[in-house]
Amino acid sequence: MKRCYQKITRIQMDILYKFIAQLVTVNDVIAIEDLNNTCMKMNRHMSKSLHRAMFGKFKKIMQYKCEWCGVKLVLVDRFYPSTQRCSCCGNIKKGTDKIGLSGNAKHHTKHHEYHCYKCGVKLNRDENAVENLIQYI
Repeated sequence: MKRCYQKITRIQMDILYKFIAQLVTVNDVIAIEDLNNTCMKMNRHMSKSLHRAMFGKFKKIMQYKCEWCGVKLVLVDRFYPSTQRCSCCGNIKKGTDKIGLSGNAKHHTKHHEYHCYKCGVKLNRDENAVENLIQYI
């Protein structure tokens, strides 16, 4: 059983190193959100999944590789509302307008949709967040 876990860990680390190496060789600037992994792992529903996702290792390896290759790494503040801010007009959703993991019940939007109620733009939530991270840099 121990050998199986070791084999899985080696495969995961290999994939992680190859992915980071590809990111570092292709990009001059990389921005990642500086998430609080420790507090996220305290949630008993998410802890096992987050541990398997290796967010902490990803960040450490990314910092090391970026420094080594001369790539600028921007750690975006964990409180920056990248998924709640409109990349077109800058409006930040608050209160019942916020998008959660299940979407927005008040406005009947799905979790992957971003609708700005100020300027009317409709985007994919991830694409909107990427645009906000580019503007953050």
